[in-house]
Amino acid sequence: MLLFKHRWNRICVRIAIWFFVIFTILMLLCLIKDNNVFQIVFLAVVILYFPITLGIFFFLFLNTLTNIRDIQEHFMTLLLVLLNFPFGVLYVTFLPF
Repeated sequence: MLLFKHRWNRICVRIAIWFFVIFTILMLLCLIKDNNVFQIVFLAVVILYFPITLGIFFFLFLNTLTNIRDIQEHFMTLLLVLLNFPFGVLYVTFLPF
């Protein structure tokens, strides 16, 4: 977190990290237990994550335009937030339906 000077960048990176941890734990629970409840909860979290991430992405894009001098920090934040999309899709493909 020392890489990010802007408060909103730190918040967005923390949100991305927490969603990654939640994705991983729920995916592992779905693979360990063959229970439909875990699969439904996992799919609900993934579906909930996409609009949240799109909102975060739009907000970070506006933040980048207003603070253009810290473009590397903002780009790094955008990249970390967008990295969760492939992980979410990949984890959904691992679910045993």
